[in-house]
Amino acid sequence: MLAQIPENARNESLGDAFAFAQFFVIESQRMMIGFDTELFAALSSTECVFCNNSLELADDLQQKDLRIEGGEIEISDALPDGGLQADGTWRIEFEIDVGEQRTLDADGSVVETVPPNHLVASVVLNHDGSRWQVEGVGAKEST
Repeated sequence: MLAQIPENARNESLGDAFAFAQFFVIESQRMMIGFDTELFAALSSTECVFCNNSLELADDLQQKDLRIEGGEIEISDALPDGGLQADGTWRIEFEIDVGEQRTLDADGSVVETVPPNHLVASVVLNHDGSRWQVEGVGAKEST
């Protein structure tokens, strides 16, 4: 599983925290499209509300024979912000562009469309000495 994490996103440093947070946000969308939840679940803390909700949604979509198309996440060229917090976690914020996302039923009919958006993603991470784990994820509209 570690082999799937980019080498520049494995160590406890500011640069690696930025790279891991960005990798995880992109992985959250990949997981929804392919329903391969193993890596996402392994990198998520059991306390991460976003992570738990995302895993439940992926399972629900699969159970209802729905699938996601689009919704590609692109990391903005703007410099990320954040760093090590007083409680020992890392908080990383960066801008993302999310493409239009469609939910399709088994026949390929569009059930729901989510318009594209420009957001600021916020990821709270913890490094246990050997790997990162995500404690929380949030997003707000960019101003």
